[in-house]
Amino acid sequence: MLEGKGVYVPTAFEARELEDTRTVAGHDPRLADALAHTVDGRIAQYMAGAPALLECYRTAPPAARAVIGAAMDASRLGGAALVGRDFLQAAAEGYLGDDDLDALGEGWLEDALAYTQQPSKGVRGLLSRVRARTGADGGCPTT
Repeated sequence: MLEGKGVYVPTAFEARELEDTRTVAGHDPRLADALAHTVDGRIAQYMAGAPALLECYRTAPPAARAVIGAAMDASRLGGAALVGRDFLQAAAEGYLGDDDLDALGEGWLEDALAYTQQPSKGVRGLLSRVRARTGADGGCPTT
């Protein structure tokens, strides 16, 4: 549809556009992330990391692709929002063909996670490590 056509992207969002973006960001975690990390309304530049992430996915080594596939399917199937290392390791093995599984080195999971967590063009990697917060409400622990 856009072949041969230019798409104008402003250098920065204006105040009204930023306000609209904040409204939509309540339903879109990537947009919320862009708002939280951009400078001077440069939302489009931050979001431009998406094509780079797609390229990382397309060119991922087999173990990294398997880890990504396991995480995506867990999310799609209603699994917990936070998927742990043990789950990823066990599930990812099922996404690998016999030759790729046999070729895995000792540190394959760490290598795959390092690949998937590499930021690109201002955005988090394909998978993001999430640290547990102290205390049930995310605040300081109670005594």
